[in-house]
Amino acid sequence: MKDREDPRTRIEELGQRFTCLANAPGITPFDARMLDEWAASDAPSPAQHHAACFILGVWDSGTAWKAGPFLVMEALAAWDYENRLAFLCWANSPWWA
Repeated sequence: MKDREDPRTRIEELGQRFTCLANAPGITPFDARMLDEWAASDAPSPAQHHAACFILGVWDSGTAWKAGPFLVMEALAAWDYENRLAFLCWANSPWWA
């Protein structure tokens, strides 16, 4: 069983809350570089791109990710209800990996 306080476990659980990231590479198991490469490619939809940028920002906000920074207003416009809810739940009690 994984330790819920382990940063990788927490970031995997956060990523899994975003329905648009259900099959995204690098979410489970968490691999920031793989997620970044995928998010920077032409493969993801706008909703997926913004969710990946958010996850990467929570993981390490000091890294200049290839996918770019998380842009909250653009993300909220691109996400459906379930993905906005995943973000809002985190924003209600934020934590960083």
